[in-house]
Amino acid sequence: MHQKQISDIQPGDTSTPLNVRVIRKWRPHSKNNEMCYLFVDIHGDAIEAIIDSNEENYFHNIITVHSCYTITKYLCIPSRTYMAVVPHTTSLKIGKRATFEELLHSDIPTYYFNFTSYNALKSHMNIHKLLTGTLQLESTSATTISINPPIPDINVFANKFKHLKTPTFHSQEKSVTIEELLKITIEERKHTQFTCLATITNIFNYRTWYYALCSECTKKVYPEEHNLVCEDHGTIIEPKYMYCVNAAVADETSSTNMVFFNEAMTSILNISCADMVIIHGHTDPKIIPTPLLSLRGIPMNLHITLKKDGTISVHKANQTIGNAKTSTSLEMDAPSTTMTLTKSKKQVQHQKGAFIQKPSKKKIKR
Repeated sequence: MHQKQISDIQPGDTSTPLNVRVIRKWRPHSKNNEMCYLFVDIHGDAIEAIIDSNEENYFHNIITVHSCYTITKYLCIPSRTYMAVVPHTTSLKIGKRATFEELLHSDIPTYYFNFTSYNALKSHMNIHKLLTGTLQLESTSATTISINPPIPDINVFANKFKHLKTPTFHSQEKSVTIEELLKITIEERKHTQFTCLATITNIFNYRTWYYALCSECTKKVYPEEHNLVCEDHGTIIEPKYMYCVNAAVADETSSTNMVFFNEAMTSILNISCADMVIIHGHTDPKIIPTPLLSLRGIPMNLHITLKKDGTISVHKANQTIGNAKTSTSLEMDAPSTTMTLTKSKKQVQHQKGAFIQKPSKKKIKR
């Protein structure tokens, strides 16, 4: 069977056998629910592989650092853009359906380096932090230092926050303005949940407004050619669609960005995400549907959570009395004389980043 090279892998590609050596393993500080590996192939190219941290024990006896394997049944997903470990545009998502067959006497390199010069460092910066006017380097959980390589096995730096005690917060919600909310630092927080009367001023399309989950295990599904695939359960016929809307929010005191999750958006719109995608035909996750855009300018009571990474998430929301809209009064696309319904939410095509449904048609007599 054809052996694929790491350099040829693109997001959404079908899994084909891949010969690699496991160079190292680490846990990202910003993604506590992930465990990462660095794979390298015979050509010296590297790619990041990701597993769920709750499956670390499962893979502990399967994946050994510095060993070589032929791997199959992985998923090809877009690489992270923040603190990318390697310059590859694709990462591998590894689940329980993936197979690892050990390779013996392999000539695959035991180290991976992607050298750059000091003068070229500024071109690699995403966020410029010139606090003293001098370029500074910051370590991450993936950082390693090799002195006169080759050297014995490199131990990945331990997560420096793992020994910190988990702080205890009050669960009672406190009403605040956005200005007060923005002044709350992580150290000063006595509450993690608040309520706020505010208005959506804009909905961003730089992130998708929904995502899809596996109906078997609730993990995210990823596009693979014309299918949506779970890393553990393969092709998923009827995924679960969930709202995840990034919006600008303002009140009389200030403005900020918040993320509206599924429960909040469903309660505001009175339309499930599945119906929005399948029945109303809003299949492109990068194009904001008209019903969502019509929420701009409507005062709402927002129940929000301050996360440790600074994200403000809305887990519950309702329109204020006198401004509430029902689902029938929200701006919807003009219906045709024949309405298309879905008997089965069978997903059959993925095209240009959109989750496309192919519904069966049923005419409704008017």
